[in-house]
Amino acid sequence: MTSHKHLKSAVRARMARTGERYTTAHRHLTGSPAATDPGLVPGYRHFGGGRSHDSALLTHLLEAVGVTAAHDGEPLDEPMTAGLAGGIGFMYFSFSYAGHVPTMTIVPRIHPRPFLIGALERTGIRHQVSETTSAAKAARGLDAALGAGRPALVTVDRAGLGHQVWADSITGSDPYDVVVAGRHGDVALLDDDALAPIGVPVDVLASARAAHRASRHRMVVVESAGAPVDLTRAVRASIAVTVHDLTEDVMPGNFAGNFGLRGLTRWADALADRRTRTGWAQLFDSGPAFGHAMRRLHDCLTFDHSSPARCGRSTPTT
Repeated sequence: MTSHKHLKSAVRARMARTGERYTTAHRHLTGSPAATDPGLVPGYRHFGGGRSHDSALLTHLLEAVGVTAAHDGEPLDEPMTAGLAGGIGFMYFSFSYAGHVPTMTIVPRIHPRPFLIGALERTGIRHQVSETTSAAKAARGLDAALGAGRPALVTVDRAGLGHQVWADSITGSDPYDVVVAGRHGDVALLDDDALAPIGVPVDVLASARAAHRASRHRMVVVESAGAPVDLTRAVRASIAVTVHDLTEDVMPGNFAGNFGLRGLTRWADALADRRTRTGWAQLFDSGPAFGHAMRRLHDCLTFDHSSPARCGRSTPTT
């Protein structure tokens, strides 16, 4: 019991020093072995953890296919990957749907510019993005990628994954990326929010991909490592994109005011507004609505749409 207590203290000390989430810090301190499931594609060794869901996914994927930095020959770490994706940004919207409590979404990172694909484009890493309205074609494409030994980043409706218990209950409203890192029979092996592959039946994965219609069964496959990444050029390009999207309009018409520094101002105004229906005092005026808004705010700022930071999911007690 005493050694277990000391381990938890050491894990929390590492979290404070590195900004890692509990599961990642625990893995580093205990030397937990990499996944060895025979269905995994070659080279895919890390799962879950990290400082933010999407940047952790891309970091794992790039390491698996052998992407390295030109200056030191090492894999890209997560803060660098997140910065190359565009880094910080802001978006704020509130929503009211019949039959549901009001809700809102905050995205404290670059948006709506693609986050993960943007990193691949600015680094010049060769990749393929495929979309289709055909579920059968999407399934064949995924099988082909795995058969060639390549992990695939796919977009799903988060509510369609049974293990995502905190997903929004409105079907098709919550696009969410996972990496399919292998397949074992009729079970797809996902890199998601666990330190080991999460097994999901292939038919469940197919339904989750189809449920988010706007993504059109989107799949991203990195073709190969290619030449090491010139980070000097890529970082400069990424900083320019970050500054532009914070200070310039990224959407037409009235929507422009919901993004970047203007969006941050709009959210601040909504918090202080006690007179109109879009102010938080009226929008979330009931106990259930206010409770939902606070949970949604926590989720958006800590792990759903966040940039890498020191905050993360709740610390396990065991």
